[in-house]
Amino acid sequence: MKAVLIDDEIPSLNLMKRIVGQSPDFQIAGCYTDAVSALRDLPALMPDVIFTDIEMDGVSGMDLARRAGKLCPDIQIVFVTAYEQYAVDAFALDAVNYLMKPITPRALEETAARLRRSLAPRPAEDRALCFGEFEVFSRRSGEPIRWPTAKAKELFACLLCGRGRQAEKWRLCEALWPDSPPRKVENRLYSTVNRVKTALKSAEIPSSVFCDKGKYSLGAENFSCDFWEADSFFRAASGINDGNVAEYEKILALRRGALFEGEDFPWAEGMASRLERQFRAAGKSCAAYYMKNKRYEKADFHLRAVLALDPTDEESAAMLMGACFFQRKKRALQQVYAAYCGHLYEEQGEKPSPEVEKLFRSLLQYL
Repeated sequence: MKAVLIDDEIPSLNLMKRIVGQSPDFQIAGCYTDAVSALRDLPALMPDVIFTDIEMDGVSGMDLARRAGKLCPDIQIVFVTAYEQYAVDAFALDAVNYLMKPITPRALEETAARLRRSLAPRPAEDRALCFGEFEVFSRRSGEPIRWPTAKAKELFACLLCGRGRQAEKWRLCEALWPDSPPRKVENRLYSTVNRVKTALKSAEIPSSVFCDKGKYSLGAENFSCDFWEADSFFRAASGINDGNVAEYEKILALRRGALFEGEDFPWAEGMASRLERQFRAAGKSCAAYYMKNKRYEKADFHLRAVLALDPTDEESAAMLMGACFFQRKKRALQQVYAAYCGHLYEEQGEKPSPEVEKLFRSLLQYL
């Protein structure tokens, strides 16, 4: 994988260059001490991944990640920093990993594994992405569908969540036009169905909407959907173990945001809440697995993702403090506890439980 390295501190850049250069997984395409120069050269270099510091003069690592994504949409970002507090922002930018300085060969090996999964070629298929921004891509053009109306987009999403099952027309009317009697909006439904069919045909997507005796369904052969993958996994999931931990990792990587984030789909709110709980539970299961196996860096990664979803989760905060302790990161331990206390007071007006406070002070005295 072609990599670009960016750090405005030359000693840190040289160390990163040495560690990354020793890995058989990476070929260094360029090293930079400022983000502006790196951004200028990206279109010519076309790297697979950028390893970047966050706090830099001029353009920060966060700003660089946003701009790089526009220049090279498929580029992957790995943040390498001395500061813990940017983890939530890093996850929001879909960073592949968040590494603490100094970078270690083991951390780099785990990052390479994640990158291989992310960059692995997928079979040509039409695909819907429901977590984060809702988009439907045509395998022929590679471009997202341009929906003629917001209701056409919403109807497709509603049928998509049905996973091929038939939906009564009155249920669809009730979901899409909840403030109007179903009989009065039947014509709107018919018009919206036709708009969906036209949009799919224009995008050369063979899937279509079918009607049988007043019941509608989505035919979706050679079609994939991240919601389907996650929903199927969570419905069949068993306890995490050596044999299925990779599958847990794969499913957790699907989450780019909440289900239909930014869309006004009231009928999907229950599903979105359920999936958020399931993603948090899966993340905590992964973290517990890695803690048990003394892989504290990986546990740290998953616990920060869980706390990004629910900053007041006491169990996750306590586990993350433990991960910081075993990594001998005193400052990180203090930051995790302070952040947890701040969120708890801000959101619930409460102080941490005596058990959590006792755990923090007990861990701190041995670092």
